[in-house]
Amino acid sequence: MPAARPEPPANPYTVLGVATNATEQEIKQAWRRQARRYHPDVSKAPDAEARFKALADAHRLLKDPARRAAYDRGDPDPETHPGFHQPPPQRSTRPSQRAQRRPAGRGPSIDEDFFSGTQGDSASELLEALLRQHQQDTPPQDQTAELQISVEEACTGGHRLVQLQGHHHSGQSDGLRELDVTIPPGMADGQRLRLAGQAGVDALGRHGDVVLTVHLQPHPLFSVQGRDISLQLPVTPWEAALGAQVTLPTPTGSLTLTVPPDSPGGRRLRLSGRGIPGKPAGDLYAVLQLVLPRADTPDARAAYAEFARQLPFDARPAWAH
Repeated sequence: MPAARPEPPANPYTVLGVATNATEQEIKQAWRRQARRYHPDVSKAPDAEARFKALADAHRLLKDPARRAAYDRGDPDPETHPGFHQPPPQRSTRPSQRAQRRPAGRGPSIDEDFFSGTQGDSASELLEALLRQHQQDTPPQDQTAELQISVEEACTGGHRLVQLQGHHHSGQSDGLRELDVTIPPGMADGQRLRLAGQAGVDALGRHGDVVLTVHLQPHPLFSVQGRDISLQLPVTPWEAALGAQVTLPTPTGSLTLTVPPDSPGGRRLRLSGRGIPGKPAGDLYAVLQLVLPRADTPDARAAYAEFARQLPFDARPAWAH
């Protein structure tokens, strides 16, 4: 089995993502851009520490004209190669205050060893720029809440005053505040309503959004499934048998509904597009519910007896033997 060959050192131009004829300014810009992306204090990439170290090594080589020229000539001296072949710079044996304060297990911090020679850019200035860029790349936090509305409001829209806890960027509440929320027609159960810029202020002075999850309140007449609305329509036996014009309540107002003759109990009469608005809109279903007069007087009982004589009817034909 052939012996494994050592992996060659990384090409510093490839590491920084620049051409071999890149100018000093282009190398500097590439280093700053990549450092912002992969510094372990900012990046969440699992290999951020290793990539940042390789970037720092590549930048340290290419920013030095003499070392860069030697590398371009193919000088085999390890001092001119990027990666981990270079000896570390001379440091004091006494740890710096920054190193003493650094938590164990963290990646390399931004220090003057990585950023020396960047034409006046101090470590603290670059770290501040990195953190500011990280904050700017992170959207402001949204605030969520629940909003209970009626079936009528789901169909016609409306206004609600909603009380929300205010939030400071420190995470502490700054008291209750009230929002006048406009409810557009067509809000179905579980749908979200986004109020842009109405959340609290973050550390950069930005407002997130308030996101309200809509829930429909129980209704004494209407039941809702998706965008369809159903209600029970009580009718008398003669209305169901002979047909009738009845007044039907709906979430947007009353209307006249025709009950067809010879309609059985449980029949669903569909009113297209009369449900919750949308694309497409839901439908409204009136479910016929037969209501029998009570036989609680002599005249009522006599009427039922006459009805039975005049109209013999077997309500259980399937049971006949």
